[in-house]
Amino acid sequence: MVLATNQTLPQLKAYVSAALNVGLTPVEIKEAVYQCAPYIGFPKTLNAINEVNEVFKAKNIALPVESQKTVDEDNRFQKGLATQGEIFRDSIKKCRRVLH
Repeated sequence: MVLATNQTLPQLKAYVSAALNVGLTPVEIKEAVYQCAPYIGFPKTLNAINEVNEVFKAKNIALPVESQKTVDEDNRFQKGLATQGEIFRDSIKKCRRVLH
């Protein structure tokens, strides 16, 4: 999301509109922008999300979009550990032994 990074927000609106026209879903678009937050910071990401929302409103897309939440406070640790296990395999088990 170079347009979000550069804060070229008018162009971002045009690309969001084009993305919808070629079949991307509102959820896919928002998730792509959300992924920018750790790299460009929350303020720039929020600016981009506001522009995305403007496009969605203009196209009569209901907000907020469907939640993609898959964790809650009760399962956050286990889901995180499972994901780390998929990525790091056995090395995550070794790290856990060192930490405990």
